[in-house]
Amino acid sequence: MLIRMGDDDNPAKVPPLILDNEAEQIEWENGKKRKELRMMRKKRGIL
Repeated sequence: MLIRMGDDDNPAKVPPLILDNEAEQIEWENGKKRKELRMMRKKRGIL
C-alpha cells in the first residue's frame, strides 16, 4: 500500500495501480524482482 500527503497535509491512501496490458504487467513484475534484489544486497552490505 502506498501513502501520499492529502490536500489537508494528512496521510491518504493511494489507489491501486491499474496495469492495462501484458507489457505493463511484465514491467511491474520485473520491478518487484529488482527491488527484492536491491533489498537483499543492502541486507548483505553489497552495494
